[in-house]
Amino acid sequence: MKVATFFLVLLMTMASAFAATIKFESLASGQMRATGFEFTQGARSNQINFYKNGQYFEKTKLNPNGSFSYTSAKELFKKNDKLTVKVLQYVSNSVHFEKTGLYDFVAETHTLDFKTLPNGQMTIVGKEFSKEGANNDQVNFYNNGDYIDHVFINANGSFSYTAPVKTFKNGDKLTVKVLNYLESGKHFEKTVEYKFNDEPTNNDYVRGCYSHTTSYSNEALCLQLRVPFPISQSCAAYTSSYSNEAVCLKVRTVPATAKACKLFMGSYSNEEVCLRTINLSPAKIENCGRYTSSYSAELTCILNASRN
Repeated sequence: MKVATFFLVLLMTMASAFAATIKFESLASGQMRATGFEFTQGARSNQINFYKNGQYFEKTKLNPNGSFSYTSAKELFKKNDKLTVKVLQYVSNSVHFEKTGLYDFVAETHTLDFKTLPNGQMTIVGKEFSKEGANNDQVNFYNNGDYIDHVFINANGSFSYTAPVKTFKNGDKLTVKVLNYLESGKHFEKTVEYKFNDEPTNNDYVRGCYSHTTSYSNEALCLQLRVPFPISQSCAAYTSSYSNEAVCLKVRTVPATAKACKLFMGSYSNEEVCLRTINLSPAKIENCGRYTSSYSAELTCILNASRN
């Protein structure tokens, strides 16, 4: 009878162990976080040990309510390292509760920009989708969950796609799925809604901002500042980055200056300074771009020209 009672208690204790939960989270800077819940039954010790790849390195204690939260020191883990959490003597005097998580943090340096076009079209531009361990280079596109097309990522991690005419109507949802990007079987995806104001309007800047900006944030900036149609058109056509397009919109750089800045400046940063000037003549910009021997000399030339 005593033996039967012992095994019944052991089974009940083990059942309570299965109710306990540990969740893992991979953080930037080589950290891992482990959070535990429901460790309220059967514990004969409130000590928790932590192991990196099987080697002990830290310990903590359970809270009175059976929970715990632990975040490791920075730079402790690297890709595919393992954190094991062992709740001592939780199942029985000699049996511990343990669980292991994998460090799999992925820094999201990639960007996705969507541009809504008339006639049911959208353009998508992706950048920096290159990383060690990516298992595929295919990108799929879906309309309301239905597959419509695919492209492949370029060697530099970029891709672009423009849907055919009349693919979308207002309210449709476009999903971009970068296959196996996070790991095998786990895809990176993002969904946006197609919205296009095709109603006639007397506000010329509205149509210009919708038609000529290359990201949602710049479109919002353009609308907020009520940038005239020719300016938004030239800022989209004659800038080399989304951030420089934003500068162009804020300054309202005239088309001739914006075009010269893109043609004759040798770096994005010098182009930005050029765009911020009070609409320098294209001739001065060309002189600074053509007849200087370094980026720093080019920058000095542009700054001096803007003061003269």
